[in-house]
Amino acid sequence: SVTLREDGPLRATLEVRRAFGRSTVVQRVVLRAGSPRLDLAFDIDWHEDEALLSLHVPLDVHAREAACGIQFGHVVRPTHQSTSWDAAKFEVCAHRWVDLAEPGWGVAILDDGRYGHSVQEPDGGGVRISLLRAAKYPDPEQDHGRHAVTIAVMPHGPGLEAVVREAEVLNTPLRWVAAGPDAAAGASAAAPPLVAVDGEGIELSAVKRADDGSGDLVVRVAEMCGA
Repeated sequence: SVTLREDGPLRATLEVRRAFGRSTVVQRVVLRAGSPRLDLAFDIDWHEDEALLSLHVPLDVHAREAACGIQFGHVVRPTHQSTSWDAAKFEVCAHRWVDLAEPGWGVAILDDGRYGHSVQEPDGGGVRISLLRAAKYPDPEQDHGRHAVTIAVMPHGPGLEAVVREAEVLNTPLRWVAAGPDAAAGASAAAPPLVAVDGEGIELSAVKRADDGSGDLVVRVAEMCGA
C-alpha cells in the first residue's frame, strides 16, 4: 500500500508498506523544504532465513570511482571490474556515506548504521546497501526482529564537505532539552562552547580532559576530505 501521510509546506511524507515471506517493511519517503536530502526511513520486522535484504539506489552518475566514508577520512573504490583486483572490491565497508561524483557535482548515499555497500552494479549503476542478513551460522536467528534504519539520497555540488556535514547531521540529530528557570526569565541557559571549529570538512571527534590531571584539554580534530 502507498499512503500520503504528510503534505505540508515544510515536509511531505509518503508511506509504503510491503510484505514478503514472514517479514514486513514500512518505508517512509520524506522530503523537507530547504533540504537537499531525500530520506528513506525503514521500519523492518525481519524473520527470513538464508536471505539478504538490500536496497538499490540507481544513479545516473558517470564516475570511475566512489568515495566511501570511514573513520577520520574516506577511501576510494572502483565502480568497474576492469581487473581481477577491481572485481575483488565488489563490496565496501563504509561507515556513514558513499559518494559518486562527476566534476562539479555528485550524489551521496548517507546512512545511520549500515556498513555493507556495493558500487559495482551490473544492472544500471548506483549504490546497493545491505540492510539485513539471515545467515544460519553462527546465529541461527541472525537479525530476526525489528530494525529501524534511515538511508538518505543527497545531490550536492563539488567536493565532499557538504556530504561530511550532512552525514554528521543524520547520525547526530539535534537534542531537545527543557528550558530552565533562567531561560524563562529571559537569560540564556546555554553554556559557551569549549571548542569551536571554523572550516568545512573538519570533524571534531573528541573533547576530554587530560589524564594527567593538569587541567589541559585534549581535542581530536580530523580533516575528512583529503584537502
